[in-house]
Parts: sequence; C-alpha cells; structure tokens
Amino acid sequence: MLPDQPAMLNPFADNAQFGLALLLTLAAPGVRRWPVGVGMVPRGEVGLIFAGAGLGAGVIAEDLYSALVVVVMLTTFVAPPWLKALYQQ
Repeated sequence: MLPDQPAMLNPFADNAQFGLALLLTLAAPGVRRWPVGVGMVPRGEVGLIFAGAGLGAGVIAEDLYSALVVVVMLTTFVAPPWLKALYQQ
C-alpha cells in the first residue's frame, strides 16, 4: 500500500512522536551526540549499491557516479580519525 499523502512519509507528522523526540533531547543533556552523528556518516556500501543501481538503470550519468564514489570514499575514510579525536577529548 502506497501512502496517498506526503505527511504519511514524515516521521514527525504525529505530534506524539515530535514530543517524544523533544523530551528525549531535553531529558539527556549530558549525552554526547557528536560521536553518534559522526559514526553515522560513513554509509559506503549502501551508497555504492544505490549509485551502481542508478548507473545500471541509466538514471545517473557516469560523471555523477564517479562523484558519488569519491564522496563514499571520503566519508568512509574521514569518519574513523574524526571519531578517535572525539573520544580523546
């Protein structure tokens, strides 16, 4: 079943979900959020799979595919040293 309204695709369309997210943000002031965010940056294999599928389907051009591969490589190699620096603080 496909959603018939764009609001169905928005996870924060429900006020209860938004309230819960706000409550959790305010209830955990001492939690370090940067390591979690930086740890989510490298999504290499997923990005490569979708880029390859897009190239194979003719949806993206070869130059865009090359740029996506470079971005995947950069995010994959930059995140570990960044995480190390965050945890040394």
